[in-house]
Amino acid sequence: MAGHSSTPFLIVEQDEALLDLIATWLHEEGYDIVTCSRYEDARRYLTSQSLAGLITDVRLGAYNGLQLAMLLNDRRPGLPIVVISALMDVPAKNETERLSGVFLVKPIERRDFIAVLGGVTRPAGELS
Repeated sequence: MAGHSSTPFLIVEQDEALLDLIATWLHEEGYDIVTCSRYEDARRYLTSQSLAGLITDVRLGAYNGLQLAMLLNDRRPGLPIVVISALMDVPAKNETERLSGVFLVKPIERRDFIAVLGGVTRPAGELS
């Protein structure tokens, strides 16, 4: 199992079941995580804490997860960003890629998700 980092990934998803599932996957892979189901809570955390990266749904109620991605990119360019959407949304995909992030369409499978995340970063302590 990969080593743990003291700097967590922030996972933002309003679907509590999917949020719990992704959190479980990452925890089992050795990632430290923080979860939020609301945009406002995620924004507050993102602007006050250090993060290893961001995993967010595009749709977060009245808000858009890309706003969080842009905020993170402005504050800490180069940190991993993964954006998840229920639909193929070409403008959202293009914006995610402009931020050097990865855009995924639901449903997502554990193996594929972990492979994508491993491609953008590795937990602390794992050798190259």
